[in-house]
Amino acid sequence: MIPLLLALSSAQAGTCSVEALSTELEEASPMGVPRAFHALYECDADAAAPLAPAALSRALPSDDANQLVLDALALGLEDEIRAWIGGLRSDERSGSIKALGEACVEHEAVAAFLVTSEAAIGEDFWSQRWYRSLGECRRPEVQALLKAEVQAPSGDRNRFLSVLEVFARNLGADALPYLKTLLVLNEREDEAGYIVNAFADAANVGSMDGMNAETAALAVTALFELAPQMPEPALKQAAITLETLGAGDRAGELAGAHFRDRIWEDGQLHYGLVVVETATCKKGKVQVVLHQSELVEPGRAWLAELDVDELVAGWSYTLQADCKGTASETVVRVSAQPLLDPSDIAGYQRAIRSEIAATGPAKLSEVVEAPIGL
Repeated sequence: MIPLLLALSSAQAGTCSVEALSTELEEASPMGVPRAFHALYECDADAAAPLAPAALSRALPSDDANQLVLDALALGLEDEIRAWIGGLRSDERSGSIKALGEACVEHEAVAAFLVTSEAAIGEDFWSQRWYRSLGECRRPEVQALLKAEVQAPSGDRNRFLSVLEVFARNLGADALPYLKTLLVLNEREDEAGYIVNAFADAANVGSMDGMNAETAALAVTALFELAPQMPEPALKQAAITLETLGAGDRAGELAGAHFRDRIWEDGQLHYGLVVVETATCKKGKVQVVLHQSELVEPGRAWLAELDVDELVAGWSYTLQADCKGTASETVVRVSAQPLLDPSDIAGYQRAIRSEIAATGPAKLSEVVEAPIGL
């Protein structure tokens, strides 16, 4: 028996022995089968072809086995390859599928094989996560397959979101228009954050090759364009995504972008603000003072991030002392979002006055406080 390394050297020198290499293949262990087959394939592909199905069936998954898959693909054994990969454990299958994706960069036939595999094995292509091989496989037929799946997804939402990541990484900047449309049309708030995260995938964030700065800049612009239409989960994810895109210093600007149609002529956002001061006075009578104001902010922070209680702590709350009361409390009320104009502010304050008046306090008065600017 010719040692394998000697056989490989002979094959490379053009003096290989088909008979010796065939014997080597026959006697090889499951781990040695891929190398033995590759030596025979390089020596004489026609002689290796009829032995390929048996070699595949015997081979154990490994880096060498991934080369065996490429050899078998060159011999047209697509069905046999799909059967071999489909029979692996999920972790082994993931490794083989990943290797196919890496090979796709240099081997055009791999892209064709992956696309035809989707047609050949149908649902298994998705449930067995063959599509994970397509992230770096930037061929027109592969991109057409990913676009079709993203634009007409199955009912499996987890699958859709996983495919979306692959789609974004594959198409890069070309994925951004599709992602923008998906985000606008999406009706499920719990999915919006995943779609926003795909903008970072399009810029290749987290890959071995590093982030694509040009696509990252386009993604940042797109996120700010979409901010007015984003639901809250998407906005929270957008702040995180901006960080990963190298624009974390602009995360605070999302509030202004989201509420851009509510920015006043002074360039600020204005929230209605009322502090309800309540005291139990002599003879148990309840009196209320409404401290009316507004919170003015330049669109660089979310209301939830502001400690409004601390901002109004310095106001004068003397109702209990004035009415010789026994107890008092203050409750801060702020409009849930910026208001459109001064009349909107006044309307917000009137609504609170009506609400408090309906509780029947013995006395209800108002104090106008200066606006709180940030």
